[in-house]
Amino acid sequence: ASDFDNGLKEFMERVARPSSIAILHENTLFGTSTAGAMREWARKAGVRVLMYEAYDAGSPDFKPLLMRVKSAGTDIVYMVSYLLDAVLLMRHAKEVDLNPKAFAGAAAGFSILPFIEGAGETAEYVLSSSMWERSVPYRGAKEYYEKYTRRYGRPPSYHGAQGYAAVYVVADVLNRARSLAPEDIVDALSKTNLMTAYGPIRFLNSGGFTNQARLPTFVIQVQKGKFEVVWPRGVATARAVYPTPPWRARAR
Repeated sequence: ASDFDNGLKEFMERVARPSSIAILHENTLFGTSTAGAMREWARKAGVRVLMYEAYDAGSPDFKPLLMRVKSAGTDIVYMVSYLLDAVLLMRHAKEVDLNPKAFAGAAAGFSILPFIEGAGETAEYVLSSSMWERSVPYRGAKEYYEKYTRRYGRPPSYHGAQGYAAVYVVADVLNRARSLAPEDIVDALSKTNLMTAYGPIRFLNSGGFTNQARLPTFVIQVQKGKFEVVWPRGVATARAVYPTPPWRARAR
């Protein structure tokens, strides 16, 4: 969770430069840990946290919560939500005419195609973290994206790329292990150094965590009904729209 939004944090530091943020998250382990990491980043970056509030996953009405966010007058509304909540949050944000400089999601529900399909026009300009996108500069990434899209008729999510790479990691480990004994498998895993379509995989210990494959993270934005990579610039497929226009301006 502490690394999950690294790309988004860098985007805010170097591009958005907000003075304030409202952090909304579902009250699950995923929600609280990811939101906590963002709050810690904001504290260190000098960004005022105007709201830090949990909600029950699957809530039917976010309008009272979003009205409080509107009253706070924050630059960024950052949300940690899975799909159904992500869709409803954006629909209700338009209904209450909440107009921050940007809405940003912590991947999950905000980074998959059903979010755009479900939220419709209210998904436009929403930023989100992502672990992988079609433009990443990894060997085999473009071929994987094209083959997956041809076969299934829709683009893969970053979880698809993770699973695809995991199979290659398993094959690599089994090929290098002295035997199938658990200790030999563990030894081979610890020496993994493999480039995959998902990125470079090594299992390292750092920051108090063990055996983590730490990869760069990216920022995507919905533009004209599809995801575009807007950060980092070296892999971007479009320029970020920031600050985003208010709802009423979009209607024109």
